[in-house]
Amino acid sequence: MRRLNVIHWAMRELWQTSIRIPLPHPAVRIIDVGCGSGIWAKEVAEALPRSQVLGVDLSPTYLPEEPGRSHPNNLTFEVSQHPTILNQVDDINYGLQYPEGSFDMVTSRFIAGGITDWSATTREMYRILTATGTGWVQITELRPALVCDDNSIPETATAACWPNIFFAPGDIGNALGTARFDEIATMLKRRVEAAGFVDVHEYIDKAPVGNWHPGIPLYRHRLK
Repeated sequence: MRRLNVIHWAMRELWQTSIRIPLPHPAVRIIDVGCGSGIWAKEVAEALPRSQVLGVDLSPTYLPEEPGRSHPNNLTFEVSQHPTILNQVDDINYGLQYPEGSFDMVTSRFIAGGITDWSATTREMYRILTATGTGWVQITELRPALVCDDNSIPETATAACWPNIFFAPGDIGNALGTARFDEIATMLKRRVEAAGFVDVHEYIDKAPVGNWHPGIPLYRHRLK
């Protein structure tokens, strides 16, 4: 769970926000698909007290309530049994258990390893969004490559080689379920548009890694 929280802090420092989309109004219905530790859902619920925020995941490993800081009343976490598949929790690969138009915003982050069909997943996200034309989806995925703007990393450097081992088709990538991460990220915009979404924006961010960067390292203040 700590790893998920570190990723959250890093992304928030990189974006300087948790939500990049223009919410139609402050009282929206938000679902975080594959919410992990629940830290994104909790912070958004605290920032938008008039909204209803729902986090769903395969495992109930959500943030424990902190002393003096309980979960906000507008936040709900859910793990429910799939109605037609025995012992199967609420897995988006089988469809989500919510009627059409249930939410104003659907978000997911770094769930590539758990999705079997991204085209079906984006269609399911489209289905549960409101049909008023003001619903938004925000999907964040990773291109697992370590690169340098001035091409000063040698091709034989470990940092340049390890993505070709862990994130490429082969024994290791296939076993870990990480072989398609790069393809998923680069094809995501096209799949979102094919699902029916319009006004689609793709943001490609570079995240500094290590202590070489002249600015403040991402999430450094959180790890003291």
